[in-house]
Amino acid sequence: MKGVQPGDKVAEIKSRLDIVELISEYVSLKKAGRNFLGLCPFHNEKTPSFTVNREKQMFYCFGCGEKGDIFAFLMRLNNATFPEALKLLADRAGVALPASPFLRGGKHSPNAREQIIQINHIAAAYFTANLLSPGGKAVLSYLKERGLKESTIKEFGLGYASDGWRHLKSHLEQQKVSLKMAAEAGLIVVKEDRPDVQYDRFRHRLMFPVKDVEGRIIAFGGRILGDGEPKYLNSPESAAYSKGRQLYGLNSSKDAIREKGYGIFVEGYFDLIALWDAGIRNVVATLGTALTRDHVVLIKRYAERAAVLFDSDEAGKKALARSVELFVAAHMDARAVILPEGLDPDDFVRRFGGEALERRVEEAPSIVDYYIDTVIGGGATFEERGEAAVRAAAFITGIEDVIDRNLFIKRVSEKLGIDQDILKKEVYGRLSPKRSREAPPSRRPEKRAAGPEVNLIHLMMECPTVVPSVVEANAMNYFLDRELKSIGEAWGRYVSGEANPAPESALSFLQGQEPSERSEALVKLLIQESPFSKESLGPLSSDMIRQVKRRWYKERHKSLTERLSAAQSSGDSDLGRKLLMEKERLMREEKDL
Repeated sequence: MKGVQPGDKVAEIKSRLDIVELISEYVSLKKAGRNFLGLCPFHNEKTPSFTVNREKQMFYCFGCGEKGDIFAFLMRLNNATFPEALKLLADRAGVALPASPFLRGGKHSPNAREQIIQINHIAAAYFTANLLSPGGKAVLSYLKERGLKESTIKEFGLGYASDGWRHLKSHLEQQKVSLKMAAEAGLIVVKEDRPDVQYDRFRHRLMFPVKDVEGRIIAFGGRILGDGEPKYLNSPESAAYSKGRQLYGLNSSKDAIREKGYGIFVEGYFDLIALWDAGIRNVVATLGTALTRDHVVLIKRYAERAAVLFDSDEAGKKALARSVELFVAAHMDARAVILPEGLDPDDFVRRFGGEALERRVEEAPSIVDYYIDTVIGGGATFEERGEAAVRAAAFITGIEDVIDRNLFIKRVSEKLGIDQDILKKEVYGRLSPKRSREAPPSRRPEKRAAGPEVNLIHLMMECPTVVPSVVEANAMNYFLDRELKSIGEAWGRYVSGEANPAPESALSFLQGQEPSERSEALVKLLIQESPFSKESLGPLSSDMIRQVKRRWYKERHKSLTERLSAAQSSGDSDLGRKLLMEKERLMREEKDL
């Protein structure tokens, strides 16, 4: 963090932003006491363990251990660098960042991701201007003929790449954009055998800017106007864009998804835009790829339910089969919405309207039930049911969670009318060879944290005003746990250099320490509601110091007793006398506590 921006700017940004409000844009949070609770966006879980503390401006997941402040959250969520998160949050907070080599693009120029995003925004403005120019008149008319409202065209930033080989290239050169980076962004194509030959990737195409959840343009999709192939051309993957991890339209639809309680998955740009134009706002689209685990996890940040629009053909059934496993693994309730043959979502809403599609979604069967009925199937004869059971077993073996797997076995056996034990035997018979090849993960037993010592450091971190009295009492010298002693001493030095430590200072401090079980235990305590009352800090700290010291004396007595017994057994009377005197001295000291 040092050397990138002055610390006071970081503090100013934190003071202006509320971590609960920020995280609520990505995770559905519910109040739980003084904290807020939700499903973790960083790992798959059934029960919410992701905790946000407004007072301390920190988050912690009890499931996977991810923790931090607003900067750590955005960096982890967007796979961003600190400077990227800093700029994003500074813009949000209205904090002007001072000019720096990073921001000027000097020696420490923005990384590839940031440069690509900047270039994409320049290109998007160019495409929009083209659409509104005389040269884009026919394209604009085409959009309006499809019934798109002007507000929808503006919302999604639609544009036009003109029918020329180097129009965008010339514009980027005028804007002093690096053509090397424009090529990395996928806007310019450079011939491998002739690097001097460079031309626009998108020509005579309707342009769809692809934005991340923050609204930054990370890629483009282009639809050919007139004849030509491919019909749709997408940006290649880059430092800013991974199609399997992004959903088109999510930046616009996330609030509606949260409000409705479910998100609708469609396949194409026009499918999404048509639904949006028809008043259905809780919709996202995959970007030229099949649904992925990352897509499902992304939607689950905002809602517990989903609906997927499938075609009724064979390709649609295959897509359905792939999707079921993803939703089951994510513990997400999903519905399979099957459209009439020959109609995609765009065609459907233009013919029947948005309300008709919403009714289909409401009436749609569970994706699991639909999959069992249509893909696994069944049959009247013993042979047909047996074949269905084999298909089911092949699918069920892919479900990793044991509880989900057994629930699926129960559901399929009931649907097919076959014995549950027979199906279970088939499934686990397939799994056994695989399991035997996999070595069980080794787990080291967790070291139990020393109660009195953890409690005292917890108090020191929650209430830094007690630190001087702890230092004065030499309490750290009585710590048996060396790691906790090191943390406590370092925290004492940290506090002595801070005039008035903020509530979140302890988290910042712990993030700077070597990750360990002890520091993790302290973070878990800090994220929870403080058990300490300001009125009783004096007596409480004195009592905790006594507990730490008594524990130390108890261990010393135990050690001396064992050594004394050994000395007596070996006949070493001199050592025995010394140990006895040491034991008596300790007893006198302990009495004075």
